[in-house]
Amino acid sequence: IEDPKCVAKTFPDYFEALFSLVQADPARIPVLCVDGPTASGKGTLAAQLASQLGYHLLDSGALYRITALAAGRAQLPLDATGEPAIAGLAQGLQLEFTADHRVLLAGEDVSDAIRTEEAGMNASKVSVLPRVRAALVDLQHGFRRLPGLVADGRDMGTVIFPEAPLKVFLTASAEQRAQRRFKQLISKDKSITLDSLRADLEARDARDSSRSVAPLKPAADARLLDNSNVSVEESVKLVLGWWQGKQPF
Repeated sequence: IEDPKCVAKTFPDYFEALFSLVQADPARIPVLCVDGPTASGKGTLAAQLASQLGYHLLDSGALYRITALAAGRAQLPLDATGEPAIAGLAQGLQLEFTADHRVLLAGEDVSDAIRTEEAGMNASKVSVLPRVRAALVDLQHGFRRLPGLVADGRDMGTVIFPEAPLKVFLTASAEQRAQRRFKQLISKDKSITLDSLRADLEARDARDSSRSVAPLKPAADARLLDNSNVSVEESVKLVLGWWQGKQPF
């Protein structure tokens, strides 16, 4: 079926019905990985790729944000002293990602709560804890379902799905990323300075790149995409072209 949208009117649940009857070896289900640093635009790119391809979407960064949020609510320290308890908490998370991009934790909509700058910094703290990362691996693998998956994160192509046929490492200059995040936060009436935001991004980059477990880095076979001066539309078109070149995997 060259155009999956052809069933939208006559049989909108066609693919759900089809895949409920089909079983596949997870290793044969295609995965497209989009990794990169904070505010590189990987979430936007991954969401649009998933929409264009009709694939499932995994926002792995949200998993760490949710874990950090749950740990904070449980008053657990976000460091090595709280690692065992946080790992146990992560294993029991009741998560749901809805079609309209909301994130539910035990039925509660936490979409806004996990998108603050504080939530991002806390996620970076818990992500360096090896036992927490291990607890979330199986959860991430569970998102690999037919017809395919677009996985967005920092170690999708290096650790979680190293066999993926296409791995994209998306980046932009620290200045450009700070400008993008600044505009997002100002539009939400958040008070923050551009200089402090850039300093936070650079600190997070350093922590993510230097951690001992799954450091932020491109996979050896990743395609590098610096989108400092490239529009979202151009990035999507470019990556879809790379993906087409990889088929039939």
